[in-house]
Formats: sequence, C-alpha cells, structure tokens
Amino acid sequence: MSLSLLAISCSVNSHYSSCGTSCPSSCVKPGGLALCSPLPVEGCFCNEGFVLSGDTCVPESDCGCVDDQDNYYQLGETWFVDESCKERCTCRPNNTINCTSWQCGVQENCAVQDGVLGCYTKGRASCHVVGDPHYYTFDKVMHTFLGTCLYTLVAACDTKNLCTVTPFNITGKNEDRGLPGATYLREVHVDVYDLRITLQKDKKILLNKMRAYTPVESRSQRNSVTVSNVGNYMVVETDFGLTVKYDGNQYLEISLPSSYFSQVRGLCGNYNGQKEDELLMPNGSQAKNVTQFGNSWKVDDPEDSSCLPDTRPELGPPCTPGDLSSVEEQCQVLHSGVFVPCHPLVQPDLFVQTCVYDMCKYEEMRATLCAVVQAYADACQAKGVPIQWRNTTFCPLPCPPNSFYAPCAPPCPPTCSNIYAGELCEKPSGGCLEGCVCNEGFVLSDDQCVPLSQCGCQDKDGRYHKIGESWLTPHCSQKCRCRRGGTIRCQDFGCESGEVCDTRKDGKLHCKPTGFGNCLITGDPHYMTFDGLLHHFQGLRTYVLSQTIPDASERLEPFSIEGTNRAAVGVGQPSVLKELLIRVYNHTVLFKQRKKLVVDGVATVPPARPHEGLRIQQSGRQIFLQSDFGLSVAFDGSENSGILLPNSYKKNVEGLCGNFDGKYRNDFAKPDGTLVKDVNTFGQSWRVPVKRASFRLRRDLVSEEALEDAELDVGFSPLCSEEALKVFNSSSVCGVLLDPRGPFPGCWAHEPPNSFLQSCLFDMCREDNRTARLCPILEQYALACQSKNVPVANWRAATGCAPQCSPHSHYNPCMSACPPSCSDLAAPADCDSPCLEGCECDSGYVLSGFDCVPFRDCGCSFLGKYYQVGDRFMVDDCSQDCVCLDSSSLSCNQTGCAQDYRCRTFNLTRGCFRADPCQPNSCFNNGTCVRDDSPDTFHCECPDNYDGLLCEIQVTPGADPCQPNPCLNAGTCVRDNSSEAFRCECPEKYQGKVCENERTDVWLPLYIALGVAAGAILLAVVISVIVCSCNRRKRSPPPRSGNRNFGYLSNPAFERD
Repeated sequence: MSLSLLAISCSVNSHYSSCGTSCPSSCVKPGGLALCSPLPVEGCFCNEGFVLSGDTCVPESDCGCVDDQDNYYQLGETWFVDESCKERCTCRPNNTINCTSWQCGVQENCAVQDGVLGCYTKGRASCHVVGDPHYYTFDKVMHTFLGTCLYTLVAACDTKNLCTVTPFNITGKNEDRGLPGATYLREVHVDVYDLRITLQKDKKILLNKMRAYTPVESRSQRNSVTVSNVGNYMVVETDFGLTVKYDGNQYLEISLPSSYFSQVRGLCGNYNGQKEDELLMPNGSQAKNVTQFGNSWKVDDPEDSSCLPDTRPELGPPCTPGDLSSVEEQCQVLHSGVFVPCHPLVQPDLFVQTCVYDMCKYEEMRATLCAVVQAYADACQAKGVPIQWRNTTFCPLPCPPNSFYAPCAPPCPPTCSNIYAGELCEKPSGGCLEGCVCNEGFVLSDDQCVPLSQCGCQDKDGRYHKIGESWLTPHCSQKCRCRRGGTIRCQDFGCESGEVCDTRKDGKLHCKPTGFGNCLITGDPHYMTFDGLLHHFQGLRTYVLSQTIPDASERLEPFSIEGTNRAAVGVGQPSVLKELLIRVYNHTVLFKQRKKLVVDGVATVPPARPHEGLRIQQSGRQIFLQSDFGLSVAFDGSENSGILLPNSYKKNVEGLCGNFDGKYRNDFAKPDGTLVKDVNTFGQSWRVPVKRASFRLRRDLVSEEALEDAELDVGFSPLCSEEALKVFNSSSVCGVLLDPRGPFPGCWAHEPPNSFLQSCLFDMCREDNRTARLCPILEQYALACQSKNVPVANWRAATGCAPQCSPHSHYNPCMSACPPSCSDLAAPADCDSPCLEGCECDSGYVLSGFDCVPFRDCGCSFLGKYYQVGDRFMVDDCSQDCVCLDSSSLSCNQTGCAQDYRCRTFNLTRGCFRADPCQPNSCFNNGTCVRDDSPDTFHCECPDNYDGLLCEIQVTPGADPCQPNPCLNAGTCVRDNSSEAFRCECPEKYQGKVCENERTDVWLPLYIALGVAAGAILLAVVISVIVCSCNRRKRSPPPRSGNRNFGYLSNPAFERD
C-alpha cells in the first residue's frame, strides 16, 4: 500500500519509477552529477524536458540563480546577504540577482529560524468572529454587526502606501439563521497569491471555486499555502504566517504575525494597538457607530444582490427583563474556576456580553451558550492556555466513528496523502486545537477517519479525491471515479442537449438541466405522466411509478420509485396513494402516511442527508426529497405526490409515470416494451415485483402508428348521474378551476387546469365528504402553479378551503420552500426553489421534525441526521450508543455488539440484533420472513389481503379482488366464492397466476406441421433440381448468369414480416 501511495503522490512534472537514475539532471548540473553511483534507484523523477530546481521539477528556462559562493536559489526566491538583514536579494530569470536595501519591521527581529536568516515577528495577534456575529478585533475591541452581505474582514496593504508585507484579502459572507436580524457567518474567502480558498459551512472547501478535499497543498518556487483539517477546524496556513481557522458553523479565527502591525484594515480593525480608532471606514474616516462601520465594508457580490444591511435602531441585547437574569447567570460560566488561568490574557467580560446577546436572541438555546464558550476557550488556546471545559453533560463534542475527542488534537494529523505527517510535523506542539482524532490504524480522508485500505486518489493536478467519489473534468468532457487501490478511471462524458456544463454552489461541475418533466399522482389515484397523459389506475398493491430502464445511459444516475396504494372510503372502492419507496444512491427512502420518514430502514426525523448529493426536508405542507442530479420527489403524507425529472432522463425511464419521450400515446408500455390500450393491463404489469418476459411475439405489439388512431382506455369512469356532474362542474365546486372570475385564471397559460378538473370530477363522484376531496385537488393545482413561479392569491378564502396548521404555526400563502429547522437554521438562505403555501412557525419557534418548538427545545444533529430531545440511537456501525440531551448536548458512549449478534436494522431501529435477520420475525400480520442472499437482508411473503415491504398494508376486507382487473393480456378475473381470492382465466396463448407468461406449447403442433410441410417441399424441390440439372446437361450448357428463383421463398405460408 505504501508503494502505491508513493507512486501516486509524485509532484507536478514528475513520475514514479522503480528503476531510475541516481544521477538526475538539475539546474546546477544539467547533465547530472559527474561522480555518482551508477546503480538504479526507485522514486520520483522529472519528466522529459524538466530538471530539478531544489526538489521541484521545472523547465530549464525556469531555473534559478547561482551566487558568487556557488549557492543555488530558486527562481523568485529571496534571501538576506548578512546577519544585519539590511540587504535582501531576489533571484530573477536568466540567472539575474537583484539586491535592494531592507529593514525589518518594528515588530520584527533579524534572526535565524529553522536554518534560515530573515525578519521574524516578535508576536502574533488574532481576530475572532463569533456567533451572531460578534467581532473581537486585533486590538481587543468587541462589536456586533448583523448585515447579511459579503464584507471585508481583513485586507492587508493599502494600495496608496508602500507595501512591505505580502498582500492578502479575507472576506466573510453572512446569512440569516432562523430569526429576523439573526445572522451568522456562512463562508469565508481567503485570497492570497493567485488562489481563492473558500471555507464553507458544513466544512466544505473550494479552491478557485472548485470543490477540494483536504489536505490541499499549493506550493511553488515563490510561495506556499496549505489547507487541512485539524481537530474541529478547517485551517489555512501560509508561508508568511497568516493562519485562518473556521469550524464550519459559527467561529472564525484569523491570526497574523506582528509584521502586519498597522498594515491591515476591515471589520477586524487596523491592528495598531489603539482602541479609539477601531471604527475606521474604507475612506479613512471614523464611523459614528458600529452599523455604519460594518455597512461601509460591504463588498459587491453579483451572486447575492438581495442581501440586507444592518439597520438596527438600537444595539442592546434583545431580552425581556424577566429573562435577562436567567441568561446572565448561565453566561457567568466564563468567570468560573476552570477559565481563571486565561483571564489575564483574554478578558472574559466581552465574551459574556456576546453570550448574553445570543442567548437572548435564541431564547436560551443551549447551543448558543456552548458556541460562545467554545470561542472563548479557543481564544485562550491561541494564547497558549489550553482549557478542558467540556464534559458529558455540558456541551459534549461527539465524534464520528473511528475517532475520539481530544481537547488538544495534534496540529499535523496523519492523512491518506501523508501517513507520516505526525512524525514529520515541524509545528509547535502548543499549536493544537480541540476536536476529534482518528483511532490508531486510521488516517484522515478529507474529514473522515478511514483505514489505509480505504484511502482515495490524487489526480494529475495533485488534488485528493475520496474513494468512490466521481467528478467531471473542465467543460464536463470526462467523468472520473476514484477506485479502490488509488486508481482513477476516466471516461468521455459531455453534456447532452437540454443541459449546460455549470458549477454548483458546492464547487462541483455538473450538467445543469435546462428543462424538467413532472409526474403527478393525486386523489383516487390519478396519474399525470411526464408526457401529459392523464390516466386513472386504481390498483391496491405496490407499483413502479418511475425508474430508470435496464439499459439506461451510463451517464445517468439510476433510481427507482414505487408507490403503494390503499383502499379508501367511498363509492366504487376508491384507492389512494399510501406510501412511496425511493431507491437512489444506494439508499432507500420511505415516505409514509402523516409524513413519517424511514431512511435505510430506520425511522428518521427530517431534515436528513443520507448522501452528499441527497437532502430530505419539509417543504411547505409536503415532505420533500431532492438530489443533486435533478430528481425531486414530494409527498403530502396523505395521498398526493409529485416526481420531477430533468430532461436528460427522456426515453430512459419507465413505469406508471410513462416513458418521458414527449409522446403520450405510447405511455401504456409494459415492462417488456409491449404497448397496450387499457389502463388496467398497463397498471397491473407494473406491480412489484415486476416480471419481464424474455421474448415477445410481434403480433402482440400495438404499434405506435396504430395508437395514433386508437382511443386509449385511461380508466375515466365517474360514478355520477348527469345531474350530479352538472353540480360538480359548477364554479362552486370543481368548475372553480375554469371560472374566469375565480382565483386561478392567472395560471391557466402556465398550467392548464383541464386534467385537474377531470380528476376532481372523478373523485367527487366517489367521495361522500365532498369538501375533504375538493380542497386537496385545488391545493395540488395551486402548488403546480407556484412551482412555475405563478402565485395564486387568496384561493383558499375564495373556495372555503381553510388550512389547518399545527400549534405555534400559521398559514403563509408564500413561505420559503426550505423553512428553517433546528438542524439548519439557515435553510432559506440556501433555497433556490420558488415559495410555496404552507404553515410556517410563529416567531420564536422553529421546526423540530414537523413540530414548531421554542429554540431552547431543539434537538441534536449528528452524522447527517437530526434527533429530537430524548432520542436514543446507535450509529450506523453500532460503535456508539448516543442520547440527545438538548440542543448542544449529544452524549455518546463506545459500545459494540455481543457474540451471536449483528449490527443491523429491525423494526425501524438500528442496533444489535441476532445475526439471523428473520429472528425475530420482521414481517407483520403473520407474514413469512425469507432470508436473501445477503446475510443482513430479507423479504416478506405476505398472506392474502396484506401487502407492502413488511406485509404492513391491509387490503380492505370485502373488497372485490377483481376490481380493477388484475389479470393481464385480456385475461378474465373470476372471484372465488369462499374468500377474497381470485383466479385468472387466460387466453389460449397465455398462462400464469395473472396470465403474465406467454405459452410456447400452444404453437408446438403448428410448428411441427409447418416443419413437416417445409421438409416435404424442400425435398421435392431438391429432387426437381436434380432432375432438371440432369436434363439440362443433356440439352444445353449452363447459363453464364441469371437469377435462380426458388418458389418457396414467395410462398405466403413463409412470408417474412
């Protein structure tokens, strides 16, 4: 493994060889050393046309300089001539050395460090950005600024004056988090040399706007910048002493050497040791208050033109007098004994004020208290005073699998790119940070601890990729994947028509779709396919709604969506959608009634992120799944669903939602591709498990040409009298959809209402409670309009469909499609979807699952999942047993499974259960559990009248099993008199329980007869040919050319189609 890693990690312009020269060419000796060992050696060697400059391979034109004492310097390198540091020289092209007079800064000494003579700083200064956000400047002034734009935090070098330090610029983008006027740091941009490093929340890193994984190293002959994960932080370090640390949530620290004394400006102040001039604006004048000061440092951002300035009328803590004493008492923890050693170096009072402000804003949410205490402890750590302040009940910091918490994590953790980083570390041991450290035998792969066997790859540009990761190269021309063993496989790619190569917010290239198709499932149920065909299939089992076809394009991400229907109360045995099962990215997501969520077999509280490109959340009145390749699935937890697909999936999907090829007449395609005309044969063919025929005869195929003139039986049969239909068509019922004076005319051009009207009439005829049936249909039409950015105002008031909202929430006709939740207070800031109607939480409350709770009652987020207060759970590998105590107290203990027990899922829970997945029986209602080939999986064989993955769905007793007809291929359904079972009487050429299989034996006599006849004819022809040939030989020579026309080829009995 080590050899593989060494071979892969050669620097730019070099390659690995197991048998290379020990006399390489260099800038000093272009032909190699005259005296060296002739024995070959293994290692990294310069590519052809490159030579060694120090330890870097460069073209000969980029070689450096040799001084009078035969010392070699790389191109662009600087050095001091003597120990006074009064003359500094620089290596220029063509072996040219330029020397100029120099003087160390007022905060610098001329000294030798690590064998290098230079001007070194006497000390350092730090700026901290904390919480809501509060800025603790280099000169130790604290101020609060709440704008949501992009702002300059630190800018080095005033262009008007001579710059004696390396220039850089750091900006920070703020965002709202759950409350008006509550803003937090969203991302940080570090511009240094020719790089832009972006540190995003959730610990994502971009390098020049492209996604990158740590460790990131940018080294050249002139400069060096690294980005790494250390403890709980993303850390940027430069060769001139700048250090930036961001926890991906709410805390940022910027540390500078004293050489930058009086050389910086921005929201972090000007670092001149004076507190009186800390509100200096870009124009050089002092601001009258903090809000004017903060707004003056706004940076124009074309990607966020709607950001808001800070316009607070007063700056005091937003607390009622009754709550203030309780908040102040909690924040006084910073004056407790554990923090006393740090008090002389970092005054706690300013951080206490910050704590009071944030705790008041979020109504004593524990997470805000922990955030400020963390910031103070980290400020102490920066001064060399480590403090162990966390415990199992006060702000514990849980760690992911294969790692443990350390109050002082090592500054150079071993990584897949450098497994010996700890042993080779040159950073002082006191520069540690708190966080999670990999267990022995594990190393960091980006921010995850993995065994060496699961390390990823380095591409030709030196970028690290995690194992299994796929990415697109520039212009989306190739798709590459990191495979086990450190190898990269790339294939030609390219975006198709209807797509453009674009960069997502997370810095990854993708083919952005320019159009989408939508399939709706509503009511009893009615299916509006991707191609606009409305059909009414009402089977009572589980069916494929949409999935990628078996031979779909490899460039498309495969998925499958199944829907299970249940019986509903009403005339004619109506059925409605009960649940959805979505398979995507090797995960299973189950949407159940009342918006219950099951992810990979485990009951889950939204929002959840089971995969990097997959997000599940509440959206309006629906639960919503969204993928990064364009698939979206919504379910209202009752009976209505929508599936959105990008146009790139055209002709690559199948199921009850059709084939998405732009032609609605061929949507009734069975799994074997056969086209049929009636909805029941079509629908039953997609019952799970789907059975695909190995062949089909052409005479069973209804051609698309024939369907052009054929009328499809879509199942529209409203059980109503003409008089009732007339009532339902009126503007007070379904006809309101077409009423020019109603609330919907503005949407007609964008979403024609005819199909919704037809579904409405169908359901109204079957439903006794007409209001309960009418309002959901109108709601679905309103949602369809809003999804196309067409608001439908006051439709509920006009139709009497008053919404029912849960406690502590209210109806909003145009709320964010991504409402704030306990686990993501900033969700609206990340939302690109148009607004939706729904129930949003009252001020002071936020979503915890589907309930609106006070901020202080929020739960815990861990490993992409959210847990409510009191929830107890095991992590996926059963290595930790955790309990959520409050918003920032997730307590986890190390554990494991006993002998004869296996870590698996049972009864919607992850934990240690007996190794046999059928012990205990996981199937409900006396279903039979059957083990699959995999040791951890099973399936259920359900008794009559039950269906579903676990036999949990009951088919209504007394229901006619022949409605709708389950028999395929024009079979006749016959109900058994003694039970609710049925049998199918199949046409002559079909067989099977539901006539699904084609018989070959019925054609056998015909095939034999035809074979005998053909043989006889062939024999006769052969004899005739022989006789004729003999006669011809006697009469004339054979012709030179001509066609031999064997008569049996034109025989109608053998006519080929």
